[in-house]
Amino acid sequence: MINIMDTIHVLGNMNGVQNNRRSSLSFELPLSFEQAAAYRKVNGQYVRKNQWRDTTVRVLIDLD
Repeated sequence: MINIMDTIHVLGNMNGVQNNRRSSLSFELPLSFEQAAAYRKVNGQYVRKNQWRDTTVRVLIDLD
């Protein structure tokens, strides 16, 4: 099971001159060899263990 951590960030202007704030949603999605192999198998393909390196996908969605 994939564990996704949702976090809502309020991003302000770093120099403090403006008062504009931006809202965004961000999360990280770890992808393991087992998940990649299962996805490939469903689609009639395969992946070798030595072809895969576990990775984390970082997603940032700007809500403004």
